[in-house]
Amino acid sequence: MYSRLPLAALLLCLLLPLGLATDVVADEEKGKEPTPKGKDKGDEKAKPAKPAAPAKYGVAKLQQEIEALRERLVRLAEQANKDPRERLIEEYANYSLEQFTKQKKRVKVRDLVDFIFDEEADYNLVRMKAVNVILAVNEKYLDPDLSTERKSSGSPSPRSLFCTRHVVKKLADKDRNSRVLADKLITDLWGGKPATLLGPRNYKAQKKHSKTWGPAISDWKKYLKRR
Repeated sequence: MYSRLPLAALLLCLLLPLGLATDVVADEEKGKEPTPKGKDKGDEKAKPAKPAAPAKYGVAKLQQEIEALRERLVRLAEQANKDPRERLIEEYANYSLEQFTKQKKRVKVRDLVDFIFDEEADYNLVRMKAVNVILAVNEKYLDPDLSTERKSSGSPSPRSLFCTRHVVKKLADKDRNSRVLADKLITDLWGGKPATLLGPRNYKAQKKHSKTWGPAISDWKKYLKRR
């Protein structure tokens, strides 16, 4: 009733499921998808490569950027706390010769005089700085407002008018620092004091209610009329 299979065929029927199971277990142990028996692995489509992981943001690089940000914030804080007059003084100091010859300058020397004699301004950062900038600028080239050239023999120079109008009177100012700065500014602008101020009554800026103040103002006015 039953056809008899050849021995070889019978053995093949018994071994075939066992071989398939063995392949599946081997593939699973390797972490791969089971590959059906009889299917050529080369026939499978290649899977797309995984994108490369982004480079890690180094701690050293992050620290550099934090430090750069900190320095920037410090500079911004310094600018915010800076007296606006300091920037105007620096602007005047950085004018080129061409800019000085133009009539319309945003900052003029008479503006700096107001800073010099402002008792509430910082002495070193504003008052003294303005004096030093005026003197330094006129060592490099002349601000026309402080020129020593006279239009005629009978007329005073711009520098003489400037000192007479804005500086001389401050030699008797109630504020000691104003007297000291006025004395320095006018003396250095003219390369020294008049001969009459070099005697026994030499101007004493720091002495309170000194009797030399009045004579100093008088002597400077006489001197400047000839300049």
